[in-house]
Amino acid sequence: MSAATRTFSGYLRQRIEPYKTTTLGFLAGILGVAINLREAASDSTVILALGAGAVAIGAGIFVSRGVRGGQNPKWTCDLFMASALTALIAGLLTVGQALTDKASGGNEPLMAILIPQLQSIDKGITEIADNTAEIADNTADIAVSTAASKREVSENPRKELANLGISWTSDNFMQAIEARDFQTMRLFLDGGMNIETASWQGMMLPVILGRTKDDIPKILGILSEYDFNPNYAFGQGSNRSNDRTIIGWAAQIDRPDIIKAAVKIGADPNQTMNSLGALGMSSEQTPLVAAADHGKFAAGLALLEAGADPSAQEWLVYARLQNRLYRYERERENNDAKRFLKALKPPKKLKRAMDLSTELSNLEGRISKMFTDNLTNSIMGTWNEKTDPEFQALERRRKVIQAELTKLGY
Repeated sequence: MSAATRTFSGYLRQRIEPYKTTTLGFLAGILGVAINLREAASDSTVILALGAGAVAIGAGIFVSRGVRGGQNPKWTCDLFMASALTALIAGLLTVGQALTDKASGGNEPLMAILIPQLQSIDKGITEIADNTAEIADNTADIAVSTAASKREVSENPRKELANLGISWTSDNFMQAIEARDFQTMRLFLDGGMNIETASWQGMMLPVILGRTKDDIPKILGILSEYDFNPNYAFGQGSNRSNDRTIIGWAAQIDRPDIIKAAVKIGADPNQTMNSLGALGMSSEQTPLVAAADHGKFAAGLALLEAGADPSAQEWLVYARLQNRLYRYERERENNDAKRFLKALKPPKKLKRAMDLSTELSNLEGRISKMFTDNLTNSIMGTWNEKTDPEFQALERRRKVIQAELTKLGY
């Protein structure tokens, strides 16, 4: 016996499979006999149901034990199926007759009550069929009326949004952009939604685009159809101290796809923006400088490809990128970082001066850290900078850098 048939349910399914047609015939035959007996299906059916049920329970227990013991109790299983079916049918007849007696007030057979009801249902179906032609004739008129109503609603985008269950709010407009629901976007734009002031939980268009992963070109393409200014600086904060253009924000979050799509609709890759820096101070910088500051090398390459000017602000982007790579050693091996730095080619004299300035800044940071780390030892007299060889080497290098910068005129 296979593992699949070593359970009661598995064995039962195996036995039933060859006798599906026979079982259905047996069921139909008992129903036919019971219906013809009519009034006889009363007390005797109760006794039959109870007796057959008891036999089914006993046979079921025997079959279950036999299957678990590896036996093949096929005749007992057939007895279980027959008695279970008999108990089921007798029980249904008993319940049906009881309901019939209650409804008729006597011992009237079940079918005697059901047949008139079925005739009434048949008459109702005939009446429904007669009305079908009339309903079909009215369908064309309804369709014409609906089309006219649709044209009226489409001429009022705000009303159509309301019909869709969408409130006229900038929150819903921004959510439609993020969800790439272009139909809803157009309804808001057709209705006069202000792109430059719209926000969702404080997030304006550049941030919403940054949260959206796909269809950026299509989104910006739709916005450009409604006189949208791709160079607009979206104000963040009460004094606009952290304005964000679409390209500027894309540079800070490393989204070259947004940069490329924005340039296609007329965005300027050199448009400066206000950006919060150290200690909350606001400074004006180009998107290229922002990319270098934040270590967003793919965005920097996309900006250069789009025509960003690396010489702006006296090649500040080069100085910022060099400084970042000097501080974060792990980023020096990044392929995009290498390509970004290689693409920046400031004049030779300026490049040397900026390289020295970056080295000097980091060297002075190391000297300051050594003083801090050895402050206690210095007070106790166990450390002296003049006798520390590492400290003295840093000091000598600092003097050399300062002398060369002076010679270069910086």
